Amino acid sequence: RVGIPFKEYEAVILADVSYSTMFGVDYQCKARMLLEAIGDIGLTCVRGQDPLGLIGFSQNIIFDEEARLSSNHVEYLIEQVYRFFESMSAMNNSKLVGKRTDFVKAFDYFSDRYSNKQCFLVVISDFIGAEELLSSQALKNVVSQHEVVFLFLDDPEEFNIGWGPGFVRMENMETGKQQIVSRRRLKRENARLRIKRKQMRNAVRRMGIDSMVLEYGKGFQRLYRAFDARRESLRG
Repeated sequence: RVGIPFKEYEAVILADVSYSTMFGVDYQCKARMLLEAIGDIGLTCVRGQDPLGLIGFSQNIIFDEEARLSSNHVEYLIEQVYRFFESMSAMNNSKLVGKRTDFVKAFDYFSDRYSNKQCFLVVISDFIGAEELLSSQALKNVVSQHEVVFLFLDDPEEFNIGWGPGFVRMENMETGKQQIVSRRRLKRENARLRIKRKQMRNAVRRMGIDSMVLEYGKGFQRLYRAFDARRESLRG
C-alpha cells in the first residue's frame, strides 16, 4: 500500500464498548484504558492536524461520530464513551450479558462507511471472542484499503484473586453465567487467554496489521510515540 496523501488522511477509532470491556477485578479498568487511549490518539491527531472519528460497537453499532479536527472534538468523543459506560454500569447486568460482541459486523460497517476514503483505523478491544474475525472477508476488505492497528486492552488484575487451594465464584464475561471454579483452574484460564492473545497477534501480524498491548498505567507514552511515528510514515 502506498502512503496516504495528507488531504485524504483521517484517523478512525473502532472501539469495543461491550460488557467485557468493563469486566475485571478493578472496576472499569479496561474502560479507563479505552478512554485514555482515545485521549492519547486524539492528542496525536490534533498535534498533526488530522481529523479523528469514532465508531463504538458491541453486538451492534452503538455510535458513529464523524471525523473532525479539534481538541474540543476529542473531549466530546471521550465524553460520549464515558457517558455510555456510565449508563451501562447503571443497568442490571442481566440486560448486558449474553450478547456476543460482533466484530465482523463492526468491520463491515466501517468498510461501508469509509468506502471512498483511505483511513488509519485503530481497533481497541480485549478481542475476546474475535476469532471469527481473523478469517472473515470483512477484515480482508478493510486491510486491503486502510492502514490498521490493533490495540489489545489487558487488565493484569482481571484474574488476580490469589493462587493456591480453594474455590471462587466466577462470571463468564460474555455469557454472564455464574460458576464455581477452583483457583487452579482460574490460573489455567488466565494462561489460556494469554496464549490465545499471542496467537491472535501473530495472525494479524502475518496480515500486515501492527498490534500493541496496553496495560493500565503502562505504555501510554509509548503509544503516543508509536502513533506519532505512524502518522508521519502515512504521509510519506
